[in-house]
Amino acid sequence: MSISMFDEYQLQALLFGQVKVQVSGNGQPGTVTDYVNATVDLSKQPPVIKFDS
Repeated sequence: MSISMFDEYQLQALLFGQVKVQVSGNGQPGTVTDYVNATVDLSKQPPVIKFDS
């Protein structure tokens, strides 16, 4: 994951990156790869992450 933007006035950051998850089904192992975009509200404790669909 990488931070693409940080807004110090609103305490928000935009994240993006690639996520890989190891899975297995019917005895077949594999890897699922997806891309994630999210907004993090750093004014909350703990920070709140909102994933974009």
